[in-house]
Amino acid sequence: MINLATLLSRIVDAKSLSTVEHSERVAQIAMKLAGDLGLSGWEQKQILVAGLLHDFGKLRVLDEILHKQGKLDDTEFSQMKHHPVDTRLALHWCFKDSPIIDWAANHHERLDGTGYLHRLTGDQLDLLSRILAVGDIFQALAQNRPYRGRLDFEDITAIMVPKAERGAIDTQVLARIQDRPDAYYTLATA
Repeated sequence: MINLATLLSRIVDAKSLSTVEHSERVAQIAMKLAGDLGLSGWEQKQILVAGLLHDFGKLRVLDEILHKQGKLDDTEFSQMKHHPVDTRLALHWCFKDSPIIDWAANHHERLDGTGYLHRLTGDQLDLLSRILAVGDIFQALAQNRPYRGRLDFEDITAIMVPKAERGAIDTQVLARIQDRPDAYYTLATA
């Protein structure tokens, strides 16, 4: 299952040069976070698969949107925001009732209800969904993107800590990254 998920993640990430290896790096970060938070080996492997497949729905996003150099307009952003739903629909065919579907599809949800697409809140997001959301943000900020360069660890935490303080992302999960900055930054960038 991990090998198939890796292959599928490479297909998704190949759609855009700016996100090459994004899914694999998010998956590795999420698996390490799960381990550092004391979750079982089974849960670590399951979150690895969810991380590999979290952006699977981007296969339906137009290339012009994925490759756009500047800020997305409202219509483009609306189309981009739909990729978690497409991820959920695609993964449902492969995993039926597995929690992998929720963990992957919830990666843009925020504990305070400001995320998308369903505006779920903390009581609706389990720890593994929270882990994947934090890992996705961290890796995206550490990666070169068309609209900005790679950020260093201090700049990333300057963005993520206020998100945690206002209740958007899990403080306990972010704290694990802050406890081991070199290890997590290496996973995000190597």
